[in-house]
Amino acid sequence: MDGEHLTLALVEAQVGSLLEVLPIALLVTSADGEVLRANTAAIDLFGTRRQLVGASVRSLLPFMSESDTLESIRGAIYSTNRIRPVDVRLRHLQHSGEVVRLYVIHG
Repeated sequence: MDGEHLTLALVEAQVGSLLEVLPIALLVTSADGEVLRANTAAIDLFGTRRQLVGASVRSLLPFMSESDTLESIRGAIYSTNRIRPVDVRLRHLQHSGEVVRLYVIHG
């Protein structure tokens, strides 16, 4: 298991079940932006799990920068055949030098 998948496994062990019940869309990505995990709210917002896992976060949230920010970034996404405004916060989660990113999407 590579480092980012180990970090994801640790995140899942700690908060995995919580991610599913939150009504806020959450995406967990690798350091290079590949979607590793999407909760139910994210699937409702963007489409099927199969479409999300493995996708580039840049294709889903093209207005986001690479930097970690404490403030929400406002942008728009194409969802359910319309353009929707969203606010996104980005957090970096680290374990043993490996990083995954957590995108918290309010829409």
